[in-house]
Amino acid sequence: MSSVGSAEKAFASFQQRLQENGRTVSKLKHEAEQIGAICLEEDLSWLRHSFLSILQGEIDWETEIEGALEKCGVNLRLSERGAFSGCGSGNKSTSTINHLLKAETIRVL
Repeated sequence: MSSVGSAEKAFASFQQRLQENGRTVSKLKHEAEQIGAICLEEDLSWLRHSFLSILQGEIDWETEIEGALEKCGVNLRLSERGAFSGCGSGNKSTSTINHLLKAETIRVL
């Protein structure tokens, strides 16, 4: 499969998983890691960089939302199967996502 075909399939899977599983910080970070691992030809690396940038914005936004909810007393870790399961547990930090973005920026430049 070509680099474009692989990327198209990966991004479609990414979209489907987020629609089905929600956009918690942990899920967004997981998707950013998956996108960071997609092998693309050099002239398509901007696509990965763009998706990682969008995801980082979503992660930042969702982090603020989840923090505000926790301040209000909402338990976001109610169950492993619930809509808010696993938030913040066992995930790469935002610095890892930023590292992926920096690596992509260097490749693009």
